[in-house]
Amino acid sequence: TTPLDAWNSSGAAGLRRRVALLGAALLAACPLPIFVSMQLLSDVPALVWTTGALLCAWRARTRVAWAWVAGGVFAVAVLIRPTNALALVPLAIVLGKNWGRWRRTGLAGLPFAIALGLYNRAAYGHPLRFGYGAIGEAFGLEYLGVTLVHYLTWLPVLLAGVGVLAPAILWVRGVKWTWRAALVAWVVVLTGFYAVYPFTFQDWWGLRFVLPAFPAMIVAALLVGQSWLGRWRETTQRVVLAGTAVWCVAWGAVWSSSLRSLRTGSDERMYVNATDWVRAELPEGAVIFGGQMSGSLHYYTKFVTVNWGFATPEDSAKIVRGARADGRAVYAMLFPFEEAMLQERPMPGAWQPAGRLKHITLWKLADAAGR
Repeated sequence: TTPLDAWNSSGAAGLRRRVALLGAALLAACPLPIFVSMQLLSDVPALVWTTGALLCAWRARTRVAWAWVAGGVFAVAVLIRPTNALALVPLAIVLGKNWGRWRRTGLAGLPFAIALGLYNRAAYGHPLRFGYGAIGEAFGLEYLGVTLVHYLTWLPVLLAGVGVLAPAILWVRGVKWTWRAALVAWVVVLTGFYAVYPFTFQDWWGLRFVLPAFPAMIVAALLVGQSWLGRWRETTQRVVLAGTAVWCVAWGAVWSSSLRSLRTGSDERMYVNATDWVRAELPEGAVIFGGQMSGSLHYYTKFVTVNWGFATPEDSAKIVRGARADGRAVYAMLFPFEEAMLQERPMPGAWQPAGRLKHITLWKLADAAGR
């Protein structure tokens, strides 16, 4: 083959190499993976391992030994984040109806599943119980509308406008049926699952939960764009691809700066500042209810800290009674989004504003005399 043949060769999903490189540039310049890569978060590893599982499953269609790899990679993806089990839907589409591929994939993943079940049982009391607490109670259909608006607002921004082409994968010609179905399934299943999760729409970085579906969105969009490019002359195609690559990188740079994707260190300093603040201002022995701040308060202060999100109203009332019996002052330290949630799940008593550090507010529970 000539260098030009290699440059024009197609990968697993049918993308030509030059178009695939554009997709890599788009993902690399996206503010969201940059932002979460600056922290110890599971989102980028979840993206890598779920994408790897689908690619290995595709290779198993021509060489069945790859099914063993697909099973192991998929198992690691689930270990990284349990909701990556949703990738079983597109994985099943790619594996197809071949029993040999399914058997090898399942056997490769079985040891990981057993190990995870044993760990969960030892740590949380049940093989299917994870360290997220009663997270299922947080989901609700009432979040669907606002999350869909959030998707429509931020996905085009994070994918440099190119992502808006992705839905057209349903109609464009020349795309392999298996990849069309797998890409659509992975995007729909993951975004649909997190569309009823209350933290997805809280801020732009809440879309980190659906980050593993970004490669599917990008590939779908590029397959659509590639089908249109094929109608033009070679020179025009090169110009369009080069211009789009420059656009994606420039767009990502501008938005990464605007969204402070690379400023995690300085921005997260607020947790240190907030704990220094309460150590200086609050009386010794105080009890502090918190959510987002609960970890910092627990590790960096000697106050009694309660994560109000995991305490039932009955638990909260019992803690307040005990604190008052011991003569302890009771406070709450909240982020803006927690103030709204506090109205839905109120803690007992009358709360009075006690201070503010930037967007973090401190509240004091009034005693029996209203102080």
